[in-house]
Amino acid sequence: MDIRGKKISVIGMGKTGVATAEALASHNEITIFDKKEPLIPPQLKDLPVKFHLGDPNYTGAEEADLIIISPGVPKTEPFISRALAHNVPIRSEIEIAYKLCKSPIIAVTGTDGKSTTVSLIAHILQVAGKRAIACGNIGTPFISIAPSTTPEDIVVLEVSSYQLEWIEEFRPKIGMVLNIAADHLERYNSLEEYAFTKMRLFENQTGDDFAILNRDDETLLRLSHLVTSNILFFSLSPFEGEGVYFSQGEIHMRLRGEDFLFPLPETALEGKHNLQNMLCASLASFLVGVSLESISKALSTFPPLEHRMERIGYHKGALFINDSKATNPHATSKALSSFSAPIILIAGGKYKEGADYEGMFRENNSKIKAVILIGEASSRLENIAKAAGISNVYREKDLEGAVRKASELASPGNVVLFSPACSSFDMFTDFEERGRRFKEIFFALREES
Repeated sequence: MDIRGKKISVIGMGKTGVATAEALASHNEITIFDKKEPLIPPQLKDLPVKFHLGDPNYTGAEEADLIIISPGVPKTEPFISRALAHNVPIRSEIEIAYKLCKSPIIAVTGTDGKSTTVSLIAHILQVAGKRAIACGNIGTPFISIAPSTTPEDIVVLEVSSYQLEWIEEFRPKIGMVLNIAADHLERYNSLEEYAFTKMRLFENQTGDDFAILNRDDETLLRLSHLVTSNILFFSLSPFEGEGVYFSQGEIHMRLRGEDFLFPLPETALEGKHNLQNMLCASLASFLVGVSLESISKALSTFPPLEHRMERIGYHKGALFINDSKATNPHATSKALSSFSAPIILIAGGKYKEGADYEGMFRENNSKIKAVILIGEASSRLENIAKAAGISNVYREKDLEGAVRKASELASPGNVVLFSPACSSFDMFTDFEERGRRFKEIFFALREES
């Protein structure tokens, strides 16, 4: 599709919608639709963009040549059926950005670990002297950088299932799915539908492209037959076939019948889930020509991202960890498995229907010293935790009360893990605000001592 001279409806005036309008306004007739009436951002005020705001029905959005939909807009919105009835194409921002991009793309999706893996790949490539650009769901919309890319750049793109719903030709040179766990089931009818949406990452790949999959994930192993490009696996255990695995302190890669290995360097990343992230990041980097020496150096110098297993300090001899990004029990379970010391878990927020909270508590029962719960989910999570055999369960009215209670319960050598296993929207605007608040409370508490 030629994206010039079109009448385009952009749905949503969040970060993605604004970036899309800004990128396309000079050659198209753009109207931005939004249910709310947000302030018009400065970067759009001098552009030939129209606004249709405060209309929950997006009336008239289907009267366009093309609709570009923001990730937060579900498929159930009535205007979508109206648009499809009028044969108006609906595309996601990454689809349009892909058509404007001149660089090879490494695309990363999965339930958890996307931002860390994208940042790690970009870091490895930059250490090796390559021009890597991290974008997508990690913060910078793909479309805001796509027009200025060159063949010498490498785009490292974080992709969500929401963005994959409306692709047509989007085709990464290297695509990877890190894991699949129950999440976003308020949007999808089943885990299977969610998983199939993630696997759309590979649907346009050819024999010249690579698909990197987690061999330790049963769902991905089962769905690997859907991939028609070159499949490479990553695993925490040795396996036959091509890809990368970890064994006896070394990273082993096998490609085109050749074996490559190097010792895992000391790194600030903790837990088996981060080891998996390092394995697939190493493999993707090696595929684009980065040496093992540069990969090893980059792994040893990579700083963990904020709000993701972030060590914030000690109080009363206990280590406090900010893992606010853990918005589902799958992520929190991985965080719990990262420690052998007794854990005081602070969790709660907005409950995620269909998520395996019971499994999270039961699998980590032996290492949990206490659970402190906050938010809308606290009552339900209390019942689930007790049913899973955890006796020391407390409920607090807010995050400050939870951190203070954790401090009372903590002993030297314990870990106080803030890993909510829930979304933040009952009490905070996002996981970042939630994580920042946790850190503020911790430092204030330590100052009091």
